Amino acid sequence: MDNFKSIIARICVLLVLRWFNSVSCQCSQEQIDVLDYIGNYLEVRYAVIRNYDSDDQTSWSQVNLTNSGRQDISAGPVQWSVYLSLLRGIQDTLGTRNESEIPNSGLKVGHINGCLHRLSPTASFATLLPGQTLPVTFRVTHGMVSHTDVFPNWYVAADGCTESRTILSTAREPIHFTAPFDTAEKWKRSRNDLYDPYTPSVRYNSSYVHDIGADSARTRILPTPVEAELDAEKTVNIKYGGWVIVEPVSELENEAKFLSDALGLTIVPAASAPSSRKILLLIGPVFNPNATKELDGAEAYQLEIDADGETVTLTGPTGSGVFRGIQSVLSLTDHGDDVPSGVVRDGPRFEYRGMHVDVSRNFHQVEEIFRLMDAMTIYKMNQLHLHLSDDEGWRLEIPEIPELTQVGSRRCYDPTGDQCIIPQLGSNPTLSNTGTGYYSVATYRSILAYAARRHIRVIPEIDMPGHSHAAIHSMLARHRKYAATNVTAANQYLLSDFDDQSEYLSAQYFTDGAVNPCMESTYSFIDAVVGSVKALHADVQPLTVFHLGGDEVASTAWIGSPLCQQLNLSRPDLYLRFVARASHIVAGHGLEMAMWDDGVYYNDLPVNKTLLGGENVYTTVWSNVWEWGNGKRAYELANDDYKVIISHATHLYIDHPSEPDPEERGLYWATRVTSPFKVFAFMPDSLYDNIGVDGKGRPLDKDTICAVFGCPPLEDDQSRANVIGMQGQLWSEVTRFPENLTYMIFPRIVALAERAWHRAEFESVPDEIARNETLQGEWETFANILGHKEFKRLDRLGIKYNIAPAGAEIDPDNQYNIFVTSGFPGLPVVYSLDQGLTWISCESVINLPPDTNFPIDVQLRVLSSDRSRSSRQISLTVNGPGTKTSALHDD
Repeated sequence: MDNFKSIIARICVLLVLRWFNSVSCQCSQEQIDVLDYIGNYLEVRYAVIRNYDSDDQTSWSQVNLTNSGRQDISAGPVQWSVYLSLLRGIQDTLGTRNESEIPNSGLKVGHINGCLHRLSPTASFATLLPGQTLPVTFRVTHGMVSHTDVFPNWYVAADGCTESRTILSTAREPIHFTAPFDTAEKWKRSRNDLYDPYTPSVRYNSSYVHDIGADSARTRILPTPVEAELDAEKTVNIKYGGWVIVEPVSELENEAKFLSDALGLTIVPAASAPSSRKILLLIGPVFNPNATKELDGAEAYQLEIDADGETVTLTGPTGSGVFRGIQSVLSLTDHGDDVPSGVVRDGPRFEYRGMHVDVSRNFHQVEEIFRLMDAMTIYKMNQLHLHLSDDEGWRLEIPEIPELTQVGSRRCYDPTGDQCIIPQLGSNPTLSNTGTGYYSVATYRSILAYAARRHIRVIPEIDMPGHSHAAIHSMLARHRKYAATNVTAANQYLLSDFDDQSEYLSAQYFTDGAVNPCMESTYSFIDAVVGSVKALHADVQPLTVFHLGGDEVASTAWIGSPLCQQLNLSRPDLYLRFVARASHIVAGHGLEMAMWDDGVYYNDLPVNKTLLGGENVYTTVWSNVWEWGNGKRAYELANDDYKVIISHATHLYIDHPSEPDPEERGLYWATRVTSPFKVFAFMPDSLYDNIGVDGKGRPLDKDTICAVFGCPPLEDDQSRANVIGMQGQLWSEVTRFPENLTYMIFPRIVALAERAWHRAEFESVPDEIARNETLQGEWETFANILGHKEFKRLDRLGIKYNIAPAGAEIDPDNQYNIFVTSGFPGLPVVYSLDQGLTWISCESVINLPPDTNFPIDVQLRVLSSDRSRSSRQISLTVNGPGTKTSALHDD
């Protein structure tokens, strides 16, 4: 009876609140005028003052607010607030419901949720007159060393009003309202941070490689095959002269059609096939070079190009093997119609070669996913891990639970919480933003079909129990919608306990992002979602693995929930309860479960796998940051019979910058730099040999790390077999637009694909000095293939890859000569001697005219392969003959 009364009381409260919102949230004309004025005329300038305070854990920022219009901005009578998003949290506000006054500003600051904060005037706020600037200084958690740490699209709203306005001075992309990071206190995160932005000279010496020539690169295939014996002097044209594809067995119908579409060739029946000028696709074994045993795996292939007999024969044990071989054929034909005679025998190093893309933090349209899969196809990658839910958004239509996309896929300013979740990560307060969007049933199935044709498996991830703000608030909106009319529907999928008093803060500053493991409705929700996703896959690409996330759950979540307290379980046991039950739900649908590595750890040890449902449990192992002590997890989990996908944050998180420069987009919590070379140099078979430097660039000693934290080896052949592959990660907090996505992923994904497919020679060299010499030689070849060949292919796909700035060094013996490099031979370097009015191409050396007036600023850019785009521009100041040094700097 008491429970019934509680439900009735709650329904009454909800009805009153809904009526109150409908009446009180209508905006007056005075409110609208104030919002319009502040949105149009408040000029915002954000500056990092210094990054390290006395404790090296906080930094100081200053926001200058300037009234650029002709009216006053006062504290009343309209009660306005400015909302802003920062990658870092504002100190003294996080996780509290209190607002803190900022000295000497007349403003108070409060933490809303996630990365969203609010500045509001206090009683002491002095009217901001036209032309006047108000400096606002505050501390933030940790350092801020990049322009992309400050999110765009700040907005203003007023109490009692549902409308808001974007502050126009913060609305343009790229970020333009941040001050330069022009001193070490601004670009270093702490006093012992060793990273500085690269000078042109540092970049030159670290990225220069010898140019082996375009002709040499043309007949190379990436990823590198096990064996390729190709004669560039003996070629055959397979595009013209009546070449055909002989109709293969039905198992290879998809592969034949793909090759036909790519080359424009006709498929003819075997009975009427010509004796020459034909391509044969066959099912059969592929043998190791110089050996009698077969190449391991379904994706092996053998490609035979007979120039004399004008026949190409492609053999693989399965359709996927033949398909990988087709990519090698297309690689050889990509820059001309003639292909070299010879034989390629090949097969992958790892069965799992994946790319993870976060479409939750910022939504990415289906066309970009298609484009990514086109590139993954070229480089023989076969797993696409789609991160479909997180705190900041739910991105997949679940027909049974429409509120997930009706509310959780939308970000906007909505005081009722019924239309959307709150703005995050610089999404503006309207529904037209990069934080709004989802894949409908039809669109998601088109992704599956596109992937299936290319032998790419899509692995959907619904991240739980943490990272679930969007799902939780969608279910609260559902509860409000049905509370007065259908109590069963209102409570059916609730994910949060109304009486939970837990206080916690997630890694991304959310205070309400953990679904409650003590409610039966939580497991009803999981069952419904897993069943729905399985059904979406059923007749297009049957689902085999469901990724349940499991990462970064706040340590104090649920401890204040009465429902959890009734179970009398410790906080770790509450989490274990969730993982066990969720895994059995997944297994009950006939699926295998995957989780991030911290999702299958209990009291610092792997969860006993017998507690989990399903024969295999997959783990994407990310949290290896060496100085944190978790670098052993990949081998620990493999030894405990988990299937391990190496996803190490220090080398394979390609949302981190390629250079330690404030101008570079990216996160940097795991490492300050993840360059293409660093990805290429990764050694997945000897993980502890990748220990190099910590997040601040300080050298780490492998022996010391292993002595302190332990470095268990793989115990036996089964453990080694449990390491099934590698995966790159792209988290999208600062990746809002398509060009941001491709800028971060490419060309690093090519290096990732190379290492996942091909075991390099340098990896087996035991001596470190000799290993590095071999590594440099192999990188030189790889960089030349990228520069002379692969960037052209990416250009044709419309992929706007990252173009690194030029490296440059002045000849110490002749300051009229400047050595330059793009880092990838084949990408052109251009320079200007007249402040960018005219640009001149150069090869490897700039020869200044004899009549040059010193000192002179030389501007440098690197162009894309098709010359349609350029890198960041850098400047080099040459002081002239007789001087000891010359200034080198980026613009």
